[in-house]
Amino acid sequence: MTETRIILICVLLIAIGYAIVLVRRRRQFDLNELTLVIVDVVAVIAGVSMYVHAWMMPDTLSEQAKWTGIAGVCMAMLFFFQSVSVFKKVLATQGESAAGKKDSPEISA
Repeated sequence: MTETRIILICVLLIAIGYAIVLVRRRRQFDLNELTLVIVDVVAVIAGVSMYVHAWMMPDTLSEQAKWTGIAGVCMAMLFFFQSVSVFKKVLATQGESAAGKKDSPEISA
């Protein structure tokens, strides 16, 4: 299966999952939230793909393979942990998210 097909399948599954969460939690649709979740998951897939492709590079490109692998791992980890925090925000009930906003200090200009 190619990276493109994996990404397209994941985007569809995330959108369906997001819609289910919205219906069950009775929340409004937030395009920014959905986009952030999708971009994070796609970036994780891209990072893993970079690492896998680094293994397939010929020995003559060993320096590029090393840095591609390092960048792929860093990218996958960064966006994985970011997507976990976004998923927690999406799955939080409205009462929890409102309480979190109330406890956080507000900055006024």
